[in-house]
Amino acid sequence: MIAALSPSADRADLTAIFDVLAERFDVAVQRLGRREELLTIAGLRLRVSFAGDAMRDRLLPALPRVSASAESDLTLLVWDCASASLSAPLPWRFEDIDARGAISIATSDSMRTAYSVGSSALSMLDLARGLALFRARDAHELPWWERASPFRSILHWALEARGRRFVHAAAVANENGGALLAGRGGSGKSTTAMLCLENGFAYAGDDYVGVSIDDDVPQAHALFTSAKLSASSVDWLPFLHDAICVAPSDSEKGVAMLGERFPRQIASSLPLHAVIVPRVTGGTSRLQRISGGAALRALAPTTLLQLPGSGAETFAALANLVRRLPAWSLDLGDDRTEIPRLVARAIEESR
Repeated sequence: MIAALSPSADRADLTAIFDVLAERFDVAVQRLGRREELLTIAGLRLRVSFAGDAMRDRLLPALPRVSASAESDLTLLVWDCASASLSAPLPWRFEDIDARGAISIATSDSMRTAYSVGSSALSMLDLARGLALFRARDAHELPWWERASPFRSILHWALEARGRRFVHAAAVANENGGALLAGRGGSGKSTTAMLCLENGFAYAGDDYVGVSIDDDVPQAHALFTSAKLSASSVDWLPFLHDAICVAPSDSEKGVAMLGERFPRQIASSLPLHAVIVPRVTGGTSRLQRISGGAALRALAPTTLLQLPGSGAETFAALANLVRRLPAWSLDLGDDRTEIPRLVARAIEESR
């Protein structure tokens, strides 16, 4: 049995609980075998150790397949309890979980913890030891959003510790440079990014990307090679039909895996020259300049609300980004062929 933590838990308590959970991973490996992958994601050298095939088969396709050296920055232990016939106790009370999934009493200077009630997935990162774990109840019950953007909290924490930001946005680029597409869910980020992909743009993500802001030219980094699609957007994007692994419904989005289908267009990183805020309007597609404040209002709230532990530092970094890049609004009309042209125009005029 894993002991519960008190509100005054210190690092020793958290390390002890992490180690007990890691022992369960070892049991899962004994029963299912170990599958290891070496990846580089936004410059982070990641060793992912899966217990068995179930979690690997469902989560690996959404991750960039950029090889890493045997030396890693972070080792991530991944398993599901159902496949290994293990119980899945949660060491904390559900009342301790905030709206973004963070568990504050299980957080310290070097330890981060979050739990997703929707997917029954526990994430922990020990920054001091370069170790993380991701435990799900049942691989076969993982919801579409976990398959589209696996290890979201862990990557957010690890990149933040390295001065990079995990941002709720899409990113595409042509030969003139790249653009960050910002906006809440349903604003048209994914549709815009997919139309650009269809027209030969490089692609670094449709919903989440890593951003390095302190470079001479800000950079977007691919975190996932998936795309989230609504049922209505699929009709606009017939070229993606063969890549869809989770079909959308009226109430839930679907998922397309792009890595194998468009390997040459997946960019591990790309330079940013503009922030574009799309919105679905119908009629005629239109591009116009907007203020940095308007771009920040499209970019910051959804980033802060979706990522556990995001706060003032993340907001300040995003404010710095929109101060450095020209911002545009993009009305998404009914002419699908015009939208990539307007994105290209915004990039060109922002250089």
